[in-house]
Amino acid sequence: MIEQLSPAEMKEAIANDRYCKELGVALFKSNRSRKWYLEVVDHGKLAIVKIPEISMKYGVIVHLTQSIEVDIKRVVFAGAELLERFNLTRGKSDNDDLLSLERNIAGVIGAKEGEISV
Repeated sequence: MIEQLSPAEMKEAIANDRYCKELGVALFKSNRSRKWYLEVVDHGKLAIVKIPEISMKYGVIVHLTQSIEVDIKRVVFAGAELLERFNLTRGKSDNDDLLSLERNIAGVIGAKEGEISV
């Protein structure tokens, strides 16, 4: 099935994508040794920051202000918060520290029900 978007939805998607790219470059520069997932949603009002090796279901939600300087700081801080919660290094890493995180039988980091416990 092909979803058809209205012109307004297309314009929003393009704007979100551009803003996401700007924020993503800053997040990647803050810690190049990690793989990051960043998504801008809700008319550019929210960003979702995740580390895919930890979880694609859970992450940190950042409320955006549309001030690129402020939003870059918030997104980079959210990435650092994720690293800190899981005791992962902020500097250069070969990502071996991800292998030491406790996982359940399904490979989910956290508790029995799949939630992230920190």
